[in-house]
Amino acid sequence: MKTYHYSILFDGCEIRHHGEFDSSFSDEKQIVRKAKKEIEAKLPVWGFGGKDITETEIYYIEDGEERQVFNYKQNDV
Repeated sequence: MKTYHYSILFDGCEIRHHGEFDSSFSDEKQIVRKAKKEIEAKLPVWGFGGKDITETEIYYIEDGEERQVFNYKQNDV
């Protein structure tokens, strides 16, 4: 079981929103799906919608180092 962290930046917001979840998944796609469900549940609490997300990072800490699982950055139009 690992603890995964996510960091979300919303359009017009200077502060990143964070959360974490535990998972025994080892497949990257399953981890990302689980993270998306966790994030979707937090959106109403944070007062944002999915379309407001400009950056997303999913990662875990191993041996004191951050290991990226997923990284999304909205393209500037």
